[in-house]
Amino acid sequence: MTYIASIGAASSLKSNRNPRRHVTGPNGILMYNKLEKDVYELLLQSGLSVEYEPIVRIGIRRIAPDFRIGRLYVECTCEPKASIKAASLSKKFDLLNQESLLEKAIVVTPPHLVGKYRFYLEAEVSVVSIAGLVGALADGPGEI
Repeated sequence: MTYIASIGAASSLKSNRNPRRHVTGPNGILMYNKLEKDVYELLLQSGLSVEYEPIVRIGIRRIAPDFRIGRLYVECTCEPKASIKAASLSKKFDLLNQESLLEKAIVVTPPHLVGKYRFYLEAEVSVVSIAGLVGALADGPGEI
């Protein structure tokens, strides 16, 4: 989960000069990895109005989910340590839910990690590979 301390830090995080961004996505946006790029392309091809890394202000905190489609949030992760990453994703989803900003949460991960993330995340969070993303979007809202 990314907590952002200031507006300047938010701009730096989203900057194309961020050294951790090395994959070019749609419209020349630099992204962190191929999974993010593939998910973004699929969401755009589906005709959805999607925002990449919106800065969401919750009280004095700012967080940056990977994608926002209305009140639906999509997070992409290739992190093999599912127990650690799932904990940070759960915190992010809980913050969004506490502020009534979250209607549904989806985590997209490589196929070999889907089972691990399903084990560690709440049942209401849809965990899918990119092949299951369109189906998860169509399933309607889940309650966190």
